[in-house]
This record gives sequence, C-alpha cells and structure tokens, in this order.
Amino acid sequence: MCGIVAATGHGSEAFVQTTVRAMHHRGPDAHGVVATGDTALGMSRLAVMDPNARADQPMRRGDHTVVYNGEVYNFRELRGELVALGVAFETDGDTEVVLQSIRAWGISEACRRFEGMFAFVVFEHSNATITFARDRFGIKPLYWRNRESGGVAICSEARHLSDDRRNAADIVALAEFLQFGSPITRCAIRDVIELPAGSIVSIADGSLRHSRFAVAGELGVTADVSAADALRGSLAKHLVADRNIALWLSGGFDSAILLAAARDVGATTIAMTLATGTNHDEVRRAVATARHFEVEHRIIEVTPEVVAAAVPQFTAAMDQPTIDGFNTFLMSRASQAADCAVAISGLGGDEVLGGYGYYRPRPAFDAASVVLRALPRAARKRLVRVIAQRQRMSSARLGAMIEATSLATRHAGSRTLFDHAEVQALVGISAELPTTSESVSERVTLAQLDFDRYLRPTLLRDSDVFSMACGVELRVPMLDAAFVGAVLHAAQPPSKQSLANAWQDDCLRDLAIAKKLTFSMPWDQWLDAVIPDNAALLARDDPWGPQVDASQARVLLERSRSTPFENRLRAWALVVLAQWNLQPLVHSGSVLPSALPPTLESRAA
Repeated sequence: MCGIVAATGHGSEAFVQTTVRAMHHRGPDAHGVVATGDTALGMSRLAVMDPNARADQPMRRGDHTVVYNGEVYNFRELRGELVALGVAFETDGDTEVVLQSIRAWGISEACRRFEGMFAFVVFEHSNATITFARDRFGIKPLYWRNRESGGVAICSEARHLSDDRRNAADIVALAEFLQFGSPITRCAIRDVIELPAGSIVSIADGSLRHSRFAVAGELGVTADVSAADALRGSLAKHLVADRNIALWLSGGFDSAILLAAARDVGATTIAMTLATGTNHDEVRRAVATARHFEVEHRIIEVTPEVVAAAVPQFTAAMDQPTIDGFNTFLMSRASQAADCAVAISGLGGDEVLGGYGYYRPRPAFDAASVVLRALPRAARKRLVRVIAQRQRMSSARLGAMIEATSLATRHAGSRTLFDHAEVQALVGISAELPTTSESVSERVTLAQLDFDRYLRPTLLRDSDVFSMACGVELRVPMLDAAFVGAVLHAAQPPSKQSLANAWQDDCLRDLAIAKKLTFSMPWDQWLDAVIPDNAALLARDDPWGPQVDASQARVLLERSRSTPFENRLRAWALVVLAQWNLQPLVHSGSVLPSALPPTLESRAA
C-alpha cells in the first residue's frame, strides 16, 4: 500500500521527486524514484506485506519496472502458478507477484486474475511503453493528465497533478459536489482524468490505447460458491498482513459478520467503535457484539472540541471536496495510534446487500408523490417545506425524492444536498447525471446506481484518501468480486438474515432483524464549534474561488444553520468548499503530523 506517481516528458524526474515527498503520508516506511530517459516512476511505501527493503518500490524485473498501490489477496495462489512456470522470487509479498504476473501473462490477463484492490503503473524499457491500470471496483484511485511540457503525469492523488488552485476547479464537478456531496462524473481539478474502474491505458510513441479487463458496470463475477462461503474466503485473504489489524466495528450487521468470519479463521484483531455522543444505541450494540466474539474493543470518544481541532487536518488531507470521510479520518487516526497499519471495514455491505432505505418498498410515499406532483410548483414547494420540518429532514432532499419518477432519479433524490435552483445560484449550472438503463431487476439496478454514484465516487474515494492520510491501509472484504457476484447474480439474492443463518450465530441473527441504525455525524452540534473557527474565512469572498457566488454561499450557509431540521450537511459542505479552495495543490511534506491530536482519546469498552 502506498502512493504512486509516474511521468513522461521533460522534467519528469523532478516532478516525481517532488510528488513523492508530497505523498509521504501515504507511505511513511520507504520512498523511491527511478528515471529512465524522460520517464520517471516513484512511490512512497506503507510496508504491509514483506516489510523489508528488498520489497521496496519501484521494483524492476527484466524489462519491466512497476509502482503499485493496493493488495492482491490471492497473491499466494498466483505465486504458486508462477513458480510452476519457472519464475524465481526474491521477496515474500504481493508486489513481486503483481510484476511477475504482468510479465508472464500480460497486463490484461494479469488484471483479470488479480483478486483485490490495486492501481499500478508499469514501464516497459525496451519499447518505452508506460501502462497504468485500476481494479474492477475502483477501490484504489488513479488519476492522470497531459502535461503542458509534453508527456503525461499519473498519480494516486489528483491534487498533485496541477499547481494552480485558483483556476483549477472543474465547474461540473463543483456542481455535482454541491448537489450530491462529492464530484461524481468528473474530477474536481480541471483537465485531470480519473481512470475508470477496470480500465487499462497504454501510451507508446505518443499514441494512447484504452481498454477494459472488466466489463463496464459488471457487479462481481459468477462464482460456484454460496455468498456465505465467498465472504468467509474473502475475509480469510483480507486478514493476511505482516502488521497489526484493526476491525472497525459499528453497531450493525455488516461489521459484525466480519468479526464472526475473523473468529472463524483465528485472526487476531482490535475492534474499534466511534462514539460521537449521539450514537449511544450503536455503541451499545457494538459493545455487545465485541463481548459476544470475545475480542479487545476500544471506544473512540469524539467531542465537539475534538472535531474543531481535527477539521483543519481533515481538510488539509482532502484530495477532492467531499462532505463524507470525517469518520474514516477519525478512525484511521485511532488505528494509527494503536499501531494498526491495517484496518478492516464493512464498507460496501449496504450496497451489496441492499441495506439502504430506498431498497425497501414505499407504496404510501409513492402514492403521495403522485398527488404532490400534480399541484402547482409554488404550492408544492410550500407543502414540501412543511412536511420536511415535520419529518425532520431536508426540504431539498424531500423535494427531489417527490419529483423522482424513475429508479435513477429516486436514487439521486435520496442523495440530494442542495437542489437544482440552489446549485444554479451558486455556480451558474446544476448537476445532471447521465441517464442509466435499468437492469434485469430493481435490486440490481439500485446496486449499480449505488456503485456508480455513491460507493465509488464518495465512499471508496474518501476511504482511500483519509485512511492513507494517516498511513493506514483500509481493506473492504465485502467488495470481493466472488462475494458481490454470489449475492447479485443469484436468482434470489441472499438477505442478511440468511447469511446469519449460514453462520448459525445468535448474535448475527439478532442484528440481521434488528432495526437498522443509520450512522450519521452530529453536525448540528459539531458545526456550532466548527463555524466560529471559520467565521473570518467564510466572511471573505476569495475562499469560494472564482466559480462560486460568495454572496449566495453566505445566504445558503446562514439558512442551513438557522432553519429548523434543515440538513446541516449543507452548511458543512460550504465550509468544506471554502477550505478546499484555499488548500495548496502541491505539498512539500507530510500533510498531517504523525501523532494524534491530544484531545482525541480512546478507551477500552
């Protein structure tokens, strides 16, 4: 696990050297740069597998040099196949297996064989070809752009690919951030391209070729195993590491079943739970779960004072603007403090197993929406505001959900932050997501929408950025291709209850049928500590950048703070945008200090 960077063209070595230093937080254990002609590759390494200098990167074998970020969990099986072909190995980790797989089978076939999360750049010296690829689900990020001096630059973080923040923001991406909480279809930094999941790009002699090793939109692979067996197999592989492992334990089913699977394979982990002061039921369930599985359990206490102190570090670590990821940041800092370089999360469980509210039938709401849509627009908006206050929810989100007439628009409505008119007032355009075709079932269609519009561009992107900001590798066993395929390709997708029955565990059975506890950060309380610290910043025009109407931003900020039951994430989004606009794009060293803030404490459960 590390930060990787590569460049071709004039000044490539200097660019790579600077960027490797800037990504020290992603890999504090080792750093390396190699240059050949006008091509350079670099890495900052977090040593998780084979933490010895012999496994450092860039790594060269024969005609190929690679820099690689991620974990290929079936590397032992692949190594066995390669040894049978006569390949000799010098290291014990997965980096050399990735490199030798590419040499033996070619890049496309190697990527199809890899099980896990990865992004890599490989340089073939004899024909001066540079190729880069990303895993099928997009768990690990990779960005690239054409350089003004000629050639290309490739990096794990987008912000290092441009040095002009004031004129760098992409207006479409900003509109998507304001409407949905994160950029979805475009990178927030203009002219930077996010490599699509499951894709490969090769560049030689100035020509570029793009190909896919995984079918676009394919959710998992067909497997001849049950979902329960696939999950057991996934976690057994995800728990292989040469560093200590933390398991992030919520009060829900997804992380609990990971703990059950970890127990089954005899893995030793430290369970950790975030306590925000408002999620008492979740903490109570997590404590009971940890006690049931007899694991060490730590409660990470967070107060408004902790939040106010941590927000500047959080925004300094931010690659693209997002309202999400603060919990990942806090948990990663706690994992780092516990000397756990690896963390296991249930991320992806709701998307795969259909855990969100819009997966459940809602005939009464749909019938009411038909009636409301028939009203004149002005009357409908007034009534929506009244209903939203009674339901204690955002009027923008409720209005978007009422307007929805398809699965895609319903999904977008459930994620709405600012409505079309508000976004238009802020940046001059509103966000329009591409239309999507409905799949064989509503269940699979919603899962595809989750993957494309929320999981990949928000949850996975933020999980990588904010865990790596703390030098922690975050693993997501529920995004194993065999498990995802076993669930979504089944004629009758298994439920959480059927998975619990497969484990024959009463704790899992209880959690499978218990009322879902939707985790949310208590920004309605925290912003009272955060906004005063940012009052002078928010009163100025320059933090919003040239693309955002500062006066409209301040009007919406005040409205979001003062309107009863309004979504406080709207105010948080505006704070984030102002902070992000002022962050430098290129850093000269580590983004964050190595120690936890003194106010962030953990206690034994």
